[in-house]
Amino acid sequence: MLRRITKQNTSKQRGFSLLEVLIAAVVFLIGATAVLGTITVAAMMNAGHGTQGARATEYATAKMEDWMSQTYSTLSAETGTTTEYIVETGTVATYSSSSTGATYVRQSTISVSSGVVTITVVVTSLQVPKWGTAANPIAPSTTLIAQKTNYNSNTN
Repeated sequence: MLRRITKQNTSKQRGFSLLEVLIAAVVFLIGATAVLGTITVAAMMNAGHGTQGARATEYATAKMEDWMSQTYSTLSAETGTTTEYIVETGTVATYSSSSTGATYVRQSTISVSSGVVTITVVVTSLQVPKWGTAANPIAPSTTLIAQKTNYNSNTN
């Protein structure tokens, strides 16, 4: 008996055509390019924020250490707010009352209430990051708050 060989119907075959694969690849590449652009911007933002934030913390800590080394009576006589501008030249920082050339502003507030001196030090970067604007800067800042009492352990 002879069997007759028939051509199979190609419409029942499964898979993707070359054109469908190429269109899918182009759509994928457009999406991947958008995601990579977002990752690049985020990495730039984090790098700048990290450096400026670390410097702001360094300047705030230095001032807070200066204030905390003072006696209660000295601090209670210094109530109010003082503003200093920090100008960085290379690795050297100088302090000024003028904002000319300043990269950071440091404000210290000292208040006295019920025998407790509260010291607040806020340092904010004046450098506008690439992702911020002069009207709406996203500048890193550090706030430190400490309290000192008039308690003297030697009077017991």
